[in-house]
Amino acid sequence: MKTMIWPFEIVMSFVSLGWAYVMFRQINLFEEQSSRWLVLNATLDEWAVGVITLTLALIKIYGFVLKSNKWRKVGLTLSGVWWSLICVAITMGDGSFSIGTGSVAYAGYAFLCFLTSSSIKEGEKVDDSHERSVS
Repeated sequence: MKTMIWPFEIVMSFVSLGWAYVMFRQINLFEEQSSRWLVLNATLDEWAVGVITLTLALIKIYGFVLKSNKWRKVGLTLSGVWWSLICVAITMGDGSFSIGTGSVAYAGYAFLCFLTSSSIKEGEKVDDSHERSVS
C-alpha cells in the first residue's frame, strides 16, 4: 500500500514559510499586535520564531520531496506541537482565557498535523501519482 502526499502537507509548509517570512521582515511584530501576543512577545523574539517556522517548513518539504515518510512524520508532528503552543499562547496571551479566530485556526492546524502524521506509515511507499502528467 502507498501513502499519499497530502495537499495539507504542502499547505502547512506554505503557512510555515509565510510565518518565517513575516517574522524575519517585521522585527517588532509582537509588540505592535494586540495583547493576545503578550506570551510570545515575552518568550521569543520574532527572528527566533522565524527560524523555528522555517525549520518546520524545510523538514516537511525535505520529507515529501525525498518521499521519506519518516521525515514527513517528524515534520508534521513537530508542526503539530508548534501550532498547539501558538494556540495556547494566543488563547492565554493577555493572562485570561479567551478563544478567538486565531486560537481556533491554530488548534485546527495542530489537530490536522497530528492526524496526518498518524496516518503516515514509515514502511510504506509514497504515492507519487499526482506527479504524473495528464495526457
